[in-house]
Amino acid sequence: MSWLAPIMVMLFTSVFAFSGTAKSERWTGTVKTVTFKTVGGQPLELDIYHPAREIQGPAPAHIFIHGGGWTANSKEIVLNTPEGYVVDYLAVFERLASQAYVGVSIDYRLADASVKMPQLVEDVNDAIRFLHREGPDHGIDPDRMAVWGSSAGGHLALMVGLPPSEAFPGEPALAAYPSTVRCVVSWYGIGDFTLSSARGPDGGANFEKIFGKTFHEAPDLYRRMSPVSHLAPGAIPILLMTGDKDTKVLFDQSQTLHRSAQNLGLDSTYLLVKNSGHGWRPLTGPIVPSQEEIHRLTVDFIRSHTQ
Repeated sequence: MSWLAPIMVMLFTSVFAFSGTAKSERWTGTVKTVTFKTVGGQPLELDIYHPAREIQGPAPAHIFIHGGGWTANSKEIVLNTPEGYVVDYLAVFERLASQAYVGVSIDYRLADASVKMPQLVEDVNDAIRFLHREGPDHGIDPDRMAVWGSSAGGHLALMVGLPPSEAFPGEPALAAYPSTVRCVVSWYGIGDFTLSSARGPDGGANFEKIFGKTFHEAPDLYRRMSPVSHLAPGAIPILLMTGDKDTKVLFDQSQTLHRSAQNLGLDSTYLLVKNSGHGWRPLTGPIVPSQEEIHRLTVDFIRSHTQ
């Protein structure tokens, strides 16, 4: 939609190279921080990871959405993973950088007393819309983008990829641009908030903080925020991975979404990781497949749909 005159917004950018931690020192490229929109005086930013190698022309890109129960963490988790985490997001960035991909890690408003669904979904869609508008200026081909995320980020990635662009409008200055991507990868993300499995093995998980209401008070909102509700003919390919011993997001969430997609004849791949808790944490032995293999499968899936 290059013929549409965009409403100009103030953008703040900076280019820097991370250092100071072992994981930061692994990244040999650069990172540019860009504000993609401002809401209520709060700038929302994304980090653009450029490989050290020179890339000719606009490159395909993968967009990562962080987890944290919709209430915690930030885009910086790629290089600054909290203590105690086992999962290694940077490994995927490294593998794709070696294949001449630009990486992106985005922020969104975290749920609190004043921020609720669907505002978080609007934010991640606006980040993609921004990349459709400004991506070429940052070496990104907007027509070859994939989105992926873990846990809450896995859910939000699905809520970018499956609903139509107009389903969750946010910033008016970005409304003329689509939030389309080529494929989605969800690591242990929620697929259906209406299922009892969404509330954990003891039924105790409470989503009132992110929805503002209980499921019984607002069942339609819970359905609208469920990726399974947006499966439709023509949906983009999805890859769902989850641990068989995950007690935070039960594997039934991915399994049920996969079966629903299959019933519609959609391109859906499902992988159940043995011995794995949340975040690929090994519980009763090494996880199978290994985290290295999970990274490879993620990268191969993204590449197969964005080349």
